[in-house]
Amino acid sequence: HVDVMESPGRVPDMARRVALPSVEFDDPGGGNWKSPDVFVISLALPTEAPRIGRSTGDGPGYMVTMYYTMKVETREVLRRITAPDYDPAAEEGGDAGDDDDPQRSVLNAVRLWERWCETAPTDPKMQGRFKVLVDAHNLQEIGMPSWIAKYNGKPFLIKRAGVTGFLYDHRTELNCMEFDVSFHCFPYLFKQATSYLKDNYFRLVLVSFAFCIEGREDDELPEAVIGEGIQLCYPDPDIAIQAEDLFGGMSPSSFDPPGEPPFDDDDDDDDASSLK
Repeated sequence: HVDVMESPGRVPDMARRVALPSVEFDDPGGGNWKSPDVFVISLALPTEAPRIGRSTGDGPGYMVTMYYTMKVETREVLRRITAPDYDPAAEEGGDAGDDDDPQRSVLNAVRLWERWCETAPTDPKMQGRFKVLVDAHNLQEIGMPSWIAKYNGKPFLIKRAGVTGFLYDHRTELNCMEFDVSFHCFPYLFKQATSYLKDNYFRLVLVSFAFCIEGREDDELPEAVIGEGIQLCYPDPDIAIQAEDLFGGMSPSSFDPPGEPPFDDDDDDDDASSLK
């Protein structure tokens, strides 16, 4: 699920503002792992050019929020690698030791993800290994200026905890973690570019977002994308959903089934597809 809205400022901690998707498994209850059942990623994208005297840490823009749920396959690997009798050395022999083996790639990716979830809340350096990949697919077709297009497709790390990256840990009560990326503190030229894009190219562009944790050691490679990434198709600023309407129940969330009202404030037992 994805929610996109226009807001007068960054909207932090979306996991607290919505009823999260329910996650159910047929296997026994959770094990010893730290990875949450639900992971939320929220992007705050500025859309006004910088002005003298205005705060550079926040301002008007778009919020793009993605909700990911754990796969059964990931859960099975977590159960194995967090078992009391787990022996990492046993994974090194045979086909499992082949760097090109798909199972080896999955194992390394899940181990790195588990390590990040366990340590990132208290370790800014580990948190700073969160990587963003943005790829617009039709820049030549729409005539995107080269001074913007040259940055397309280049991954970047969110290194500044509490400035550009905000981690919210709700594993105890919600079995959820959220990582917010704020582009409001990015350089002046970046915000000039996003303002220009909103006015001239947003409604024309086809863009994908993906995320991963940066691998640095052999047992952390190859890197794997978190979930499946998302694609925004020709987002038109003229029909953007406003944050106050979304939270006020006047506009639908991506959780709402087609043809049903976005919010029912007479029902105290709203399911996971409704806003709080």
